[in-house]
This record gives sequence, C-alpha cells and structure tokens, in this order.
Amino acid sequence: MKQNKTIIRLLVICNLFMSCGTDNSIEICYIDAGMELNTAINPKSFLRNFKGVKAEKIRISASDFNSIYSGEKSTNIPKKWQPEVRFCIKKRHTKYFLNSFYDAFTEKYDSVVVPHETINLLRKVSGYYNRIEIEDLQDMLDIKDFGIPDNYIYTPPKFREVGLKKVILLKMH
Repeated sequence: MKQNKTIIRLLVICNLFMSCGTDNSIEICYIDAGMELNTAINPKSFLRNFKGVKAEKIRISASDFNSIYSGEKSTNIPKKWQPEVRFCIKKRHTKYFLNSFYDAFTEKYDSVVVPHETINLLRKVSGYYNRIEIEDLQDMLDIKDFGIPDNYIYTPPKFREVGLKKVILLKMH
C-alpha cells in the first residue's frame, strides 16, 4: 500500500513537470500599431525594450495554440532588406519577428514563412487589435483580409504603459 502511494505521488509530480513545460506557452511582445517610432528598431534593441515589462497571461484554445505553435517554417534565406520589428514570438526553441505587415524573419533577418492566417490569429489572441482605434483598424491590411475580430474591444494603453505589451499565451487543456 505504501509503495502504491509513492508511485502515485511520483506520477503526479511527473505530470506537473510535463504540463508546466514551455511547450505549453508562447511569449509575444509587441509595440502598439499606433506608436510612432523615431528610428527603425532591430531585433536586439526590440528585445531590450521589453526587459522588465510585466507579461499578461492569456489562455487560448488548444486548436488556436497548436496553429500558432506550429505555424511557421524557417527558410534560411536572408531578407534583401531589414524590416522594422513590431512583434516578436518566442517559443521553446524558436524566436521570430514580424513587421507591421506580413513579413516574418529571424534575429539575423532570415525569412520565415508564416501563413497570413497565423499572423492574424497571433494578433487577435494577443490583444494587438484591441489597442487600435476602430477607424485606424479598418485601414489595416490584416483587417481588410480577415475582417474585424469578433472579440474586438478598443482598450487604449494605460497611463505610463508606453505602447509596449508582453503576453504569455497558455494552452488550455
């Protein structure tokens, strides 16, 4: 009987470790679409800006999470220009960046293929669209392609938030 309790405890502990792994979370950092920048931001300086920014945790459906988690493919083909960083997606072994459009790339500016639907989903579940006023939102390429998200509620940045947002997407089970 004592041996069974020990085995059950070990199974519970193993399950806790496995379910809390980083495969069940995606970190997203972004600069509000309406925030004007004086200079172009490269990937390294973009990430430096987010040190110390508190992350909001958002639970999303397993199907949305899986679409985002496996939604990109590295090409190892360098971009011919250096796009400005507005969005970063970090997963367990991968990190890639987006500009204001659909361009995805690594820290070394190698192209990454991400379907437009995945980019739209990323922006939708992270609350990115909610920080854009409806008049400006309607002019965005994403919105022209996919429409205004069902969950859209304009939420302006709080005082002193400086237009930087960090979100941890968590997979619901």
